[in-house]
Amino acid sequence: NVASTGLPTCTPCTMATHCSGNTNSVTGAGGLATRCECDCSNKWSSSDCSVCATGFDPASDCATCDVRYVSVSTLTINYIQCDVATDCGGDTHSVTTTPDRTACLCLWSPGHIGASASAGGLATRC
Repeated sequence: NVASTGLPTCTPCTMATHCSGNTNSVTGAGGLATRCECDCSNKWSSSDCSVCATGFDPASDCATCDVRYVSVSTLTINYIQCDVATDCGGDTHSVTTTPDRTACLCLWSPGHIGASASAGGLATRC
């Protein structure tokens, strides 16, 4: 066996190593397969599929809205961020989303008086 220098080390492209495990497929790319090319799944992006798009939940494999966001379309995946002032009128203690992430859920401060003086109220926005 003769030791060689200056020759490239050939390593197979893998989903786990080169694409953060967030990909549909991975292939060698470039003139002499000098890099790996990832086909990112769901709303993952970047060259190694390590960035989950704003508004999406990395814990759901970047496939559903983050708990602070709701989906506003079922045909295309669009999202909005729930906001106390915009979605709840400003006199709200906090805002989150419904468990299915289809509407904002307003949580009123103790002592709130008005038509929505329940434990919470729904605010939908399109």
